[in-house]
Amino acid sequence: MANNYKYDEEYRKIIRKFMALAFVPVDQVVPAFEHVSTELLATDPDHPDNHENFIEYFENTWVGRPRRRPLFNPEMWNARRATEIHLPRTTNNLEAWHLAIQKSVKSKGTVGPEGPNVHKLIEQLVAEQLRCNAIAVKLINGEEVPLYSLKKYQVANERLLNIIGRFYNENYTLDRFLKACSYYVMELE
Repeated sequence: MANNYKYDEEYRKIIRKFMALAFVPVDQVVPAFEHVSTELLATDPDHPDNHENFIEYFENTWVGRPRRRPLFNPEMWNARRATEIHLPRTTNNLEAWHLAIQKSVKSKGTVGPEGPNVHKLIEQLVAEQLRCNAIAVKLINGEEVPLYSLKKYQVANERLLNIIGRFYNENYTLDRFLKACSYYVMELE
């Protein structure tokens, strides 16, 4: 699979459709998974076992089977609703916050009076609370607070919202939807 993914663009597009399942409505994950699995198996019809392990892993871990729940239910990992209500789909913002706090608490020395200590941590947490309060005041006063740190993230999210909004459009097939979402995923790689 790795060689196919590395050297075959069409194959890569099919694999990305598995990632695009995160944007399918939760109640449509199983039919969409079946669609993509069938497409993957058709890439090598003489040797279906080349992909059966991957499909079985995906089924056991993310999708489930008729009388067997997956390790992670689609309700847990599906990002469609989070996207629709403008919530983060990754932990990048949390990791950035943690790194900023960590850097601000550390100083040149790592031990002794120059190293991190509880007083520096408390100062930074108070400063962070003040930043949060300032944002809350802006929101209360009806001011707009940017959701995205960069314009390109806002544009990308708007494009994804446009794509997922078309899922129930009768002229927009499941395959077309998955392709559009997979192109979005491809741009993030």
